[in-house]
Amino acid sequence: MKLNFRNIVIIYSVNRGVLTSTILLLWFFSFTVVLGAQVENDLDKMKLLSDMPEKIEETLRLPETPIETEDEVHDLRERRSGGFPGFLKSALIPGWGELSMSNKSGYAFLAMELLLWSSHFFFLSEVKLREEEAYIYALQNAGINPGNRDEEYLVLLGKYNSSGFEPGGYNEMVYRRAKSLFSDPYEQDQYIAENAISEESLFWNWESREHRRDYSIMRKNADHNRDYAKAVVGAIVANHLISMINSVRIGVTRRRAERVNFGVKFDRERETPLLQTEISF
Repeated sequence: MKLNFRNIVIIYSVNRGVLTSTILLLWFFSFTVVLGAQVENDLDKMKLLSDMPEKIEETLRLPETPIETEDEVHDLRERRSGGFPGFLKSALIPGWGELSMSNKSGYAFLAMELLLWSSHFFFLSEVKLREEEAYIYALQNAGINPGNRDEEYLVLLGKYNSSGFEPGGYNEMVYRRAKSLFSDPYEQDQYIAENAISEESLFWNWESREHRRDYSIMRKNADHNRDYAKAVVGAIVANHLISMINSVRIGVTRRRAERVNFGVKFDRERETPLLQTEISF
């Protein structure tokens, strides 16, 4: 049974488009999660302010111990752990900095990092598969000899019908170029001898132009996947940078947010308990 390679190419292109669309949708989802996490943090702050009277009443019944807010507890943990900044954590592993500050947007960056690396390795594996597919196809339909071939040779296979001096062959192109570049027959022969394929193990001859065209399509698919793998590397770098910026934003927002501390201090001179309220910006 003979395979129809044009149908294979069409199916492959559709699957590649679906994968690209999935990556874009998941990236959009990650930014939606970041925005949702910010709204959730703002709502928590509003709830904290609305519960302030109850907290004051509870504080009056506590011993002489200042109440630490969640931000202060986090800052204390940061100091004890060496003060490794959140934005550096996100620079190393996207989402780590956000999660260390109890921000749920870190899950989106972490999931995106896993997806991007998976896509990168997927495209690299596709490059290898398409190149092997093209090589086997050339063995079957161009009569090349098995062995390791350099990239230049594999490219020439897709450009010329054969390696000989017949029309459409590579050596025929070298012959025509020598005629156009030099008028002296000696120089022409010297150019042909230096550039023509004379080693028999390198000869090829496609069964038809359609076979050569199918081979070229397979090689182009490999090149496309190689370009996609490079593009994903750029997306990985962008994910690190965006997560780092997001960690800086969260850290700045936490420091600028209103911090309210309540505590009870006993004035021994007056023998009176004093309510302490500290608001820092």
